[in-house]
Amino acid sequence: MLEAEVSKAQQVVQSAEQKLAMEIATGESYTPLRAAQWSATRFLNTSNDDPAIAFPPQSSGRRSALAGWIADGDNPLTARVAVNHVWARHFGEPLVPTVFNFGRSGTPPT
Repeated sequence: MLEAEVSKAQQVVQSAEQKLAMEIATGESYTPLRAAQWSATRFLNTSNDDPAIAFPPQSSGRRSALAGWIADGDNPLTARVAVNHVWARHFGEPLVPTVFNFGRSGTPPT
């Protein structure tokens, strides 16, 4: 039973590898990922190099909601992370080893 599943999985992997190895035929349609192409001048002046991005006329409000949550006085995590960064830069060692994660899932301070 297990050998059959392993064999089937190996066939799926081989099929996927073959599809990856195939080149895209001319005339076959695909949607290229914009900004996935690297160019030597990409970061010199992006306003000239990159195509303009069309933003929706109305914001969903997600970014401002995130900014409001981060800067909220009831959110102690922002101040803790900031103090941990300042402490690490000033004394060479952070209060908590997980500099970017000072919350419940981070390492507790010593």
